[in-house]
Amino acid sequence: MMGLTLFSTEGCHLCEQAQQMLSLLGIEYHIVDVVDLPDGLTLFGTRIPVVGFIDGPQLDWPFSILDLNDFCTQAMTD
Repeated sequence: MMGLTLFSTEGCHLCEQAQQMLSLLGIEYHIVDVVDLPDGLTLFGTRIPVVGFIDGPQLDWPFSILDLNDFCTQAMTD
């Protein structure tokens, strides 16, 4: 699953939960801190953690491990 991103920020306990879910599912991802993106706080500030693709589908919090698995499975088939 190339390019899967966890949009996050430092000190976000919900983001840590999302990281744990991704790890439990064995899904590879990279983390982007929303403060490092142009307009990142505006775009993601109230939505994080967000899992997805910069220019594609995204899954906003709140999500369960089942939601995350379904999202990632769908993203792999598209």
